[in-house]
Amino acid sequence: MPRAKVLLADDEIPFQLAIGDYLLSQYDVDLVEDAEGVKQKGPAADVLVVDVRLPTSLCEGIEAVGDLLRQNQIRPTVPIIFISIEAERGALPVAALRRCGVPAGRYRWLQKPFELTPLAYLIADEQARLRPNRGAKSV
Repeated sequence: MPRAKVLLADDEIPFQLAIGDYLLSQYDVDLVEDAEGVKQKGPAADVLVVDVRLPTSLCEGIEAVGDLLRQNQIRPTVPIIFISIEAERGALPVAALRRCGVPAGRYRWLQKPFELTPLAYLIADEQARLRPNRGAKSV
C-alpha cells in the first residue's frame, strides 16, 4: 500500500521542518509556506495540515483551502487539519471558514504550540476513517 501524502503549510520554517521531519517516518510530506504552495500541491495531497495564518493575511490558510474546495481541486474526503495559535485565544475564525466555503465538520483543529504525537494521531485517525472496513463480514 502506498504511503499517504501529507501537505504541511506553515510559514514558521523551524516549526515546519520539525513537523515535517517527524511525519516523514510514516508519510510522504510536502512542505509549503504560503497559499500559493497550498493551491499548487494541495490537489495531490491525501491530508492537508494548514496553518490558518500564512504570511500575507490573518486567514490565508483558510482562504487557500476554501479556494481548493470551491474549485473541486481536492476530493471531498481529503482530511483538513488547521493549526493555529488563535485557537488558544478563543478566536477561531469561524466567519472566515464560512466565507471561504469550508463547511462545518469538514476540518479539525490543533492548537499551536502542540506536541507532535497528537498531530500524528489526528492524521492516522483521519486515514483510518477513510479506509474501507477491512475484515467486515457480510451477512
